Amino acid sequence: MSMDSQGAGYIAPVRKIRQVVDPRSLNDPYSQIKDRAANITAGQQDITEQVIQKKIQDKAAADAKAEAARQRELMAAQQRAANSSAARNARYADNLNNYVASTPQVTFDAANSAPNHSKQYQRDLNWANQQVTNPSQDWTRQCQSFARRAAHASAFGTTALQAWQSTPDQHKHFTYPPRAGSIAYYANPKNPGAGHAVFVGDNGKVYSTDIKRTGKIDIVNWDTFQSKWGMQYLGWIDATPSGRLPVQG
Repeated sequence: MSMDSQGAGYIAPVRKIRQVVDPRSLNDPYSQIKDRAANITAGQQDITEQVIQKKIQDKAAADAKAEAARQRELMAAQQRAANSSAARNARYADNLNNYVASTPQVTFDAANSAPNHSKQYQRDLNWANQQVTNPSQDWTRQCQSFARRAAHASAFGTTALQAWQSTPDQHKHFTYPPRAGSIAYYANPKNPGAGHAVFVGDNGKVYSTDIKRTGKIDIVNWDTFQSKWGMQYLGWIDATPSGRLPVQG
């Protein structure tokens, strides 16, 4: 073998080794590491965003479900309230009808009337005015007693509502304002209770117990009781078992 061929044969392996170990002929390992790290970071970021989006979607779905359940419960509660109110009103109506049906009718002596309505009414009005400024007693929850005494009538009816219901139809009137000298009646349709009675004065004014001052008599408009106590006007009467009242006009 010649030197040239030997030299070539000797140098060749060295050149191959240099090609393997020379850093200039290799890829930068740090760049590969950074690329892999960047890929991993990008992948993690994608996963994180997907997790966040999933949580947002789950939260929105849960909120929508909770709102739908709340709306269903609200509608159910409103329906229960409506049913309960209707049932209460029906019970009140039944109670009132039963109460009216069981109330005994009283006997009225139509011939026993005041000889002079105008003078009798003036005396009644004077007495009622005295009770406003100088009451003769405590009138707490004594509306029926006050009203019939103002009209100089004997006791009838254990409550105002019973007195009204026991009055024969021919002596009841439903016009308004009630006539001066009469006794007017009121009741709450949802809870009739004892009702309310007043003595009627001039120009739609009435004398009432407890309306402004507990146990006292005050003068108010005839329609005050709807807004004040939720009581509806029933009407007025022109007679009691003691006889006719000094109704004016």
